[in-house]
Amino acid sequence: LEQATRMLNSPPLESGTVHQQAWYLSVPRFKSFEFKDGSREAVTGLGIGMTRDFAGPWYGTAQAGSAAFGKAGAFSYGLFGLGAQTPRLAGGWRVGAEALVGAAGGGGVAVGGGAITQAELWTQWEGGNPHDRLRVRAGVGQFKALGGNKQSTPLLSLSVGWAFGTLGG
Repeated sequence: LEQATRMLNSPPLESGTVHQQAWYLSVPRFKSFEFKDGSREAVTGLGIGMTRDFAGPWYGTAQAGSAAFGKAGAFSYGLFGLGAQTPRLAGGWRVGAEALVGAAGGGGVAVGGGAITQAELWTQWEGGNPHDRLRVRAGVGQFKALGGNKQSTPLLSLSVGWAFGTLGG
């Protein structure tokens, strides 16, 4: 992404470090949710997410979404957590992992009291040029309810994002 610049050697209005931040639209596929009626079914969601780089490989992340396809029509979730990623690799690729905690409920999905965790490994393409902003990410992971019968299901996700710089300390 672009570096902060100054015009005509004038003092900067603000100073600090430019951190990468990205917003994503995502489609997670939960392989087999257990419902309160005892049935099991795959559910596909639609969500939004954001990431913000910290120092080194670390970044913060947050996600929120709802069921879009499957029998869990009113199911929604919100998560936040921490991730680690590689530097940009040859060809514009990057890989990473993240761990999140949050809450979910609705749609008849058996999540006990609503506390959940999610872990995900992902690979991301960031374009051929280091200044490209488009992000295309695919991930595999595990969703787990911490209450009730502690159900757990694998997930696949596909996300498309847009990165930009933010000025921080």
